[in-house]
Amino acid sequence: MARRLDEAGQRALPEDAPDEFIPAAWRNAYKQPDGRLDKRLWDIALALSIRDALRSGDLFLPASGHHVSFANLVYDEHRWRQERAGAYEQLSLFQEADEVLLHLGREFEEVARSADRGMANNRFASVRNGRLKLHGRDALDTTGQVAVLRRLIEASLPRVRIEDLLREVDSYCHFQFRPLGGYEARSENIYPTLLAALIAHGTNLGIAAMGQSAQGITVDMLQHVTRWFLREDTLKAANAVLVNFHHELPISSVWGSGVASSSDGQRFGIQQSSLLASFCPRYFGYYERAISLYTHTSDQYSVFGTRVISCSPREALYVLDGLLENNTVLRLREHYTDTHGFTEHIFALSYLLGYSFMPRLRDLADQQLYRLDRDTSYGCLDPLFRGSWTRISSENNGINSSVWPRRSSNARLRRT
Repeated sequence: MARRLDEAGQRALPEDAPDEFIPAAWRNAYKQPDGRLDKRLWDIALALSIRDALRSGDLFLPASGHHVSFANLVYDEHRWRQERAGAYEQLSLFQEADEVLLHLGREFEEVARSADRGMANNRFASVRNGRLKLHGRDALDTTGQVAVLRRLIEASLPRVRIEDLLREVDSYCHFQFRPLGGYEARSENIYPTLLAALIAHGTNLGIAAMGQSAQGITVDMLQHVTRWFLREDTLKAANAVLVNFHHELPISSVWGSGVASSSDGQRFGIQQSSLLASFCPRYFGYYERAISLYTHTSDQYSVFGTRVISCSPREALYVLDGLLENNTVLRLREHYTDTHGFTEHIFALSYLLGYSFMPRLRDLADQQLYRLDRDTSYGCLDPLFRGSWTRISSENNGINSSVWPRRSSNARLRRT
């Protein structure tokens, strides 16, 4: 009804217009003294109701990446039967659970035996009194070399203005920021204003300060460009163009091949109210609120994913988002995180999705490790295993095969 009224240019609401979504406190203003209904207030209440319904999941948008019904993201039984074989082949996975478990069992056996044989000559780790001991740092001491290299780079790369750098990169990549439908240009040359808006937001300068410092560009022009051009989908598309161009440069292969990536969060204090803001006592005390910027970076040092998240939940919740939403030419197969980006579930899901998950874990000796069979010995590694996985028959339950965790007598077992 709202779309039909707008297309017809009708400013009056029909008497049968639905109004159950209008808050009770607004109803006196909604019905005017002459009996007419206030369409402007009706539009505002409708927009707020749609916003709340999208957030709660009561309203879905099939083409949306965030406000879509979960049923639209999974296969129904008929379609899965048709595409199951192709999906497993694409992911290079076995199609039957028994084959998967047999393969993982063999791989575990090979790695555990190899670690046991090499522990005596291992310079970085040993097992003492039933505990894993790590020796020394794994990073090389390159303080002097780094200082020399930094001075060499600074002497070879002169300082440039950020607007010149952005314009030069655009001449190589040709960013395409498409406006929303219905956009009407206010000036013939929108390009300088778009660059100024990008710099204002990207450097945290803000459009108010940019509007006062840039000649011929006002705050109103910056707000107009921001509203029509700078959206999540346009920024993501422009970033994909940049990452793809960077991947094709010969110097990028010096850093890596583009198959490995890592993700981590960086916390920033904020002053304005935000639904994502939360207290972060470790970095900002007990009175300042902050947010996290969780970024995914390839081994070529290109950022292919960025998301604003709250500081409260574990970062592991967002590890797979950046990998699955990758819209660049990078074909990622390995991923690294810190301890905050790791859970046992991520290991399992990464394997099913074709990624090798290799986090850098803090307090590695305190991590929960499992053996496949409690009766199998792996030499000096035996004290490190605090739990076990035991195969049991499941034919009576109507399941072809399965592996279920059984609680070890001396450890708590977390089911993945």
